[in-house]
Amino acid sequence: MLVPFIFLFFYSSGAFGQIDNDLSESCKNKVLTFESFQYSNDLKITHLKKTIYEKSNYFEGFPRIASVKIDTRDENEVSSVIKNGTNLEIIPLYNQDNTELHKLLPPIAQLYTNQFAPKDSDANCHGATVNWFNNTARLNYISEEEIYFYLKENFNVISQYEEIKFGDVLLIEGGAKNEKGEIEYTIPLHTAIYISSHLFWNKGSFSHLDPWTFEFLNKQIDFYCKQFSGNINFRFYRKK
Repeated sequence: MLVPFIFLFFYSSGAFGQIDNDLSESCKNKVLTFESFQYSNDLKITHLKKTIYEKSNYFEGFPRIASVKIDTRDENEVSSVIKNGTNLEIIPLYNQDNTELHKLLPPIAQLYTNQFAPKDSDANCHGATVNWFNNTARLNYISEEEIYFYLKENFNVISQYEEIKFGDVLLIEGGAKNEKGEIEYTIPLHTAIYISSHLFWNKGSFSHLDPWTFEFLNKQIDFYCKQFSGNINFRFYRKK
């Protein structure tokens, strides 16, 4: 159930600073390979609307970004960006400066952004990622093994210092020391889809109380730093 408290703010691309500077001190110490990337702002965000959700089994009740508006007056550019980051063929654009972004995205985002899943659903973040590219709105659970296989077969790892673009996939991994004392990252904690200017689209967890929303990278990484007892790492993938 939504807490009836919504607030809107105007977005400024320079308002959030460097991502690593926005992390808590405890998180900075735990992220062992916090690599530097450039983050594109090909979609011009004009408004963000935050909603405070109730605390779920996994996530605290912090404000999350429930709605994003973008400037679509340059229809050709916006259409090209979205097509490159999805498998959509037709983008229903509106020539205006405040278009609801989720209306232009794949079916899973169109239907479920800022929505809760049915109580009997176990749809999770990995399922949201896979269905983004499959152009389906299935509410299914994708296992750790399945998401690793899916990324390996359909995506390339993005090298350090490359620019992250709309439609790239963020993978946050948990790691632990092996018998040799080396850190191995083998637990896919979370996946999300990059939007623009450090902003991602995702589903919080497989709890039906965790909706599909937008969130900034530092918020996502900070959460997993606090929740996961081992080391964490993150990397990006781009579809082949």
